[in-house]
Amino acid sequence: MTKRDSLRSVHEQIKKALPPIIGVCQGAMVLHDTLFLDLTIERMEKVLKPKVDGAIYLDEIFFRQPLDFFVFLSSMAAITGNPGQSAYGAANMFLAGLASQRRRRGVAASTAHIGAIVGNGYVTRELSLSQQVQLQKVGHTWMSEQDFFQIFAEAVISSPPRPGPNPEYFTGLRMFYADEDEKPHYAKSPVFSHLTLHRNVAGILSGGSTAIVSVKAQLSKATSADEVYRILKGK
Repeated sequence: MTKRDSLRSVHEQIKKALPPIIGVCQGAMVLHDTLFLDLTIERMEKVLKPKVDGAIYLDEIFFRQPLDFFVFLSSMAAITGNPGQSAYGAANMFLAGLASQRRRRGVAASTAHIGAIVGNGYVTRELSLSQQVQLQKVGHTWMSEQDFFQIFAEAVISSPPRPGPNPEYFTGLRMFYADEDEKPHYAKSPVFSHLTLHRNVAGILSGGSTAIVSVKAQLSKATSADEVYRILKGK
């Protein structure tokens, strides 16, 4: 994936020996978690090249060719952020940007930001049980293979160019209660407020008198910019 000539050679072999290509999925990846302060050019390139260079080379090959789909597989780490994965997050967000460029050219593209899959994939294969438990604590949840097939199918169906925003699909974050002691690190972001659960419909904590009001309801009653800012900050 990181060698243009090699990829073009494989493409030529496919064209000669197999039926026409009608769809492409870019799922290459390399993980090399490193704190931002410790990043070197070598470490960044190790993570960036499979996704960035590989996607560019595939885009060159299928620049104008009509395809039924061109799906870029990204990660939820690019959306929520993950300690030690700044380069990985950047590589994944590049895919979403390239997908948007392709659609503006009038060719197929869509992006699926996925999480861990139960019993399959990199997380199950490479991470220890304690590491997987830590992922759960910071907000990630496991999806089944059927879940993955479903989101991939949706990305395929939405891939052909049409008017409207660039289609991106997100999965792999757990829902959490507003009064949890250990909420995910993204819990205070209004972007993920739809994942917040409340203990009952009335919005009152069981056994107490503290009201939990949704962000939307609080904003509807805000009367100043400072109050809006305080609500969005979660204070």
